[in-house]
Amino acid sequence: MASAGFKVETEQRNSANKEKKIDTGIVQKINRKLFREAADGDVFVLVLGDSDYVPTVEDIEADGKTAKIVFWNNVAGELVASASEYKCLNDFMEEIELKK
Repeated sequence: MASAGFKVETEQRNSANKEKKIDTGIVQKINRKLFREAADGDVFVLVLGDSDYVPTVEDIEADGKTAKIVFWNNVAGELVASASEYKCLNDFMEEIELKK
């Protein structure tokens, strides 16, 4: 993703090899972008599928921006309903599959 021009941020796992504070960290970064840096016409493309993000997507849409969800077919229906657009990654597996 970095070689394609995206800013990639990772978080360390804890001693039990679990991710902690990830969802709230993502929401915080989205909100910072939305309320401090986003301009009219900006589109937020979110690669996530958890219904915990519904309030964030609703805030994006309420602020006059566009939220697009890109995720596999196990995405939460409520999340899809709250966004302007949804693309199912299952439909693109051949294109995104890692080649050896």
